[in-house]
Amino acid sequence: MEYLARKSDERVIKRRRIEQPKVNHQEENASAVEEPCLQAIKLLVDLKICLFRFRVVELWKATFNDREASRSEDGENTFSNYLKDFPVLTAYNGELISLDYAKIKPESTSFCEYWEPIELAVLEHHSDQFKELQNDFVRALSIIRSKNPSRGSKRKQDTTSKNNMKNNPLSGIIEWVQMDDDPPQTASMIPVLYVRGEPLKNSEDCVIRWSEWSIPVLAELKLAFNILLETFTVLNVQPAPTDRQFFLFLRGSVLHTATLSTTGAKFLHSL
Repeated sequence: MEYLARKSDERVIKRRRIEQPKVNHQEENASAVEEPCLQAIKLLVDLKICLFRFRVVELWKATFNDREASRSEDGENTFSNYLKDFPVLTAYNGELISLDYAKIKPESTSFCEYWEPIELAVLEHHSDQFKELQNDFVRALSIIRSKNPSRGSKRKQDTTSKNNMKNNPLSGIIEWVQMDDDPPQTASMIPVLYVRGEPLKNSEDCVIRWSEWSIPVLAELKLAFNILLETFTVLNVQPAPTDRQFFLFLRGSVLHTATLSTTGAKFLHSL
């Protein structure tokens, strides 16, 4: 009897028996089959995406001369017409922008590598400025901007600009929006980096807005700002007149693609 009970998977117990939940073996078997299938499908989709991206990058490199011709045309923002036919530039978190920038400026050095010592020096020598800013990267950029004004920039700033600068020392260059909000859709003739998240802090959800285009950059603020610097060269546009010295300093001291102005050289030597 004990043997038969074991064979039936049910032991005969005289005391009150506790009912066990019934197991649906058919559902278990189905799940065991479906899970590997779903994983295989996901792998195939990922592979297809990778192959597609590889092909896009390959074609982007091959068509570089076409974009160079468009960039060399006379007139402001002529490259915007090229993007109307080839909006793929806005994909892949700015990777295609970096590819073009590397071709245009092969002498350019790594932003992240050369930025670190400058950031440390700026924060050390100007420890009394913008102390309310908690993010070191934002604070260092704010100090550099305040110490490298363009000639006549103070006279050109209107009341609205001055108020914006009080709340955000990088206003017009980097703007912060609420996490659930979208950047303004109004056309901007100058690329602006919009950051979703807490004001004046880091985030990994950034968007560059220029003209009618949005370029998502899902990377931390420092990397997104690097893409912004490259964007000016790739799109063939100039910074705002009030910020030319600021961008010139970064190009000369960090990217090493330009000659520092007298103002920028004095500031760099003072660090």
